[in-house]
Amino acid sequence: MLVETYMKIETFYPPCRPGKAEWINLTAAVDVDISEVFLLRGDLRPQRPHDCVQTRGFQGVTLHSHEVAVTKSQDPAEAKRMLDEAKELLNATYRDRDHITPNYRQRAQLRMHDHYKLLPRDNCGGCGEPTCMAFAARLVREELPLSRCRPISREINAEAKRRLLDLFEQAGYSPGP
Repeated sequence: MLVETYMKIETFYPPCRPGKAEWINLTAAVDVDISEVFLLRGDLRPQRPHDCVQTRGFQGVTLHSHEVAVTKSQDPAEAKRMLDEAKELLNATYRDRDHITPNYRQRAQLRMHDHYKLLPRDNCGGCGEPTCMAFAARLVREELPLSRCRPISREINAEAKRRLLDLFEQAGYSPGP
């Protein structure tokens, strides 16, 4: 087992509005270097050489070499639950490390505006988002697949779709089905 327990857990409100924010954050220190697990997980997004992020909607878990940070939890119980899930993910990956091929490819950071410029920008709402800008934001965070944008599949948008797919491929991302 890689992570047995956390050395220190600190739950706090974001500093912009202490005690009045709609969410809380949590950090937990670990006494071992967990960065070796990062390359074994294909679903984690490397941000810096020793940081990885996993997002779930607007919430996130960031893994540092000796710390796990949980952001935008609704309450302390949810933050603790997300922390426990991260611990289980780390330990399961560590346990299976001999059967996993490391992923050394660094993925580039996707820029929402680059993708937005290639969308039809007619704000039809067919994807479930109110605007194409909102869709582009969720698209680059890999929360929605490109296929949710119906207008991009029209013949008139074929070149834009090809360019979008190229942007994803070059950055090492999958735009979904």
